[in-house]
Amino acid sequence: MNPPLNPPLLLKPAPKKTPVGLLLTLSLFSLVAGLVVVEAAFHLRPQLMPAEIRAFFLRGLDKHQQSVMSHETLGYTYAPNLQEYVLPFGDEAQRHYTVSTVSLGYDNIGFRDDGLAGPPFAVVVGDSFASCVGVEADHCWVELLEASQGRDFANLGVPGYGPQQTERMLSSYGLPLKPKLVLWLFFQNDLLDGWQFEQFSRVKSPEGWSHPPNDWLLDHSNLYMLSAFFWHNRQYLQLSLFSADETIASDSDLAWWLAGAELTNPMIAEGLVATEQAMLAGRDQALSVDRDTKFVIVLIPSREQIRYADSPFQAALDLPNQTLLRFCAEQAITCLDATPALRAAAQQQPQPLYFAHDLHLNEQGNQTLAEIVAQALAEWKE
Repeated sequence: MNPPLNPPLLLKPAPKKTPVGLLLTLSLFSLVAGLVVVEAAFHLRPQLMPAEIRAFFLRGLDKHQQSVMSHETLGYTYAPNLQEYVLPFGDEAQRHYTVSTVSLGYDNIGFRDDGLAGPPFAVVVGDSFASCVGVEADHCWVELLEASQGRDFANLGVPGYGPQQTERMLSSYGLPLKPKLVLWLFFQNDLLDGWQFEQFSRVKSPEGWSHPPNDWLLDHSNLYMLSAFFWHNRQYLQLSLFSADETIASDSDLAWWLAGAELTNPMIAEGLVATEQAMLAGRDQALSVDRDTKFVIVLIPSREQIRYADSPFQAALDLPNQTLLRFCAEQAITCLDATPALRAAAQQQPQPLYFAHDLHLNEQGNQTLAEIVAQALAEWKE
């Protein structure tokens, strides 16, 4: 029998395909395993997490946590009855400073003040530039101003406060003291603080502050903390890493403040709105208590605004303060911009006004600010 002309082909069996679901599961497992390894590395070797990132959140720093206490509407305040409590400070010239707190007549809350002999002439509200982070209390501009005026100034400043917290502090603890003068300190990072506070408060209630899921993750996950840092600072990182300008690329501090002054950034723009609304609310509340109360916003420049005066960056760095000066004029609010006087002082004296690495005013800067405000007070009397 002759074989067929076209014998049947022997077909190889088709290779089995890996189910898509299995591939996705393996990919997800690999991703989770990688994240677990990274998280474990941070826990086993905490030094892998840069101190700057931990400081950004003020979490994981036991000394800072123990100096404050939670508050239902303010988020946190100074703890009461602190006695020369030593806090670490990130500058070569100043490795630590001490904080003592008094009650100012209130229960279960502390203020970085030397106490009152009677009703205060003025209250000071704001963030770390009001509470004088980095210097001892007797070198704080508020205490120096108090001594020069011979009148009590109640310092209600708290580090890290945004404008909404400042307004709530003024309403709850400042105005009940019936001051004749309110000094509201503004610093550029208040804009981002204002935006962040809005995000937190929307989660819980208009009266609230905390965001429990985020709080838990920040307390327990270093990887989440790292991711959150880069997300919150993505505009700065983009400017710092990819700027064609050699000066910006070589000065991370300049890049930071330029990014924070960019009012076209939705976060900064929303923070500006929140800041202006808080200031208006504070002014209106002060006048509702006493129509003769003088409400003043004091604008504090960044170190880079002083360092880069008369440079191509000056206008961009000055934009937030200039915007608030126009806002003050439109709303008939007294606004004291300390920038020109601090720039003049920086040119006239060899001693720096700010710390070399930290963003705050040093002892000389606090002394100069006290003199600037004292001169303004004398002019307002005339």
